[in-house]
Amino acid sequence: MDIKTIGYGHACHASDCSNIHPPITRAQGEALLKKDLVIFEKCVDSLTKIPLNSPLCVHLPLIWVVVLIRDPHLRRKLNAHDTKGASLEFRKWVYAGGKKLPGLVRRREAERRLFCMSGGC
Repeated sequence: MDIKTIGYGHACHASDCSNIHPPITRAQGEALLKKDLVIFEKCVDSLTKIPLNSPLCVHLPLIWVVVLIRDPHLRRKLNAHDTKGASLEFRKWVYAGGKKLPGLVRRREAERRLFCMSGGC
């Protein structure tokens, strides 16, 4: 199943995107992101012991809310403040449809680097 997204990862299957027509402006993307963050912050807060204002949480891309739900290893490492171990878990999430995708490999590595810059891996 393809998941249609727009902006900074706003998932159209989770909320109606029928009134959003690409391309969107940066301001529109940021407005969608701010709206989504309210929901994701509550989810991250319920799954982790790390304060939301922690640099680690600030730099968790939206996809990692889903990963936190599905991956107890990542959640356990985050809660133990094992930033290096948590960052290595990112490399598992590079598959779609059972295939390793080069674009996801690049994206996860970029996310890992950003996460490590904020958390001191």
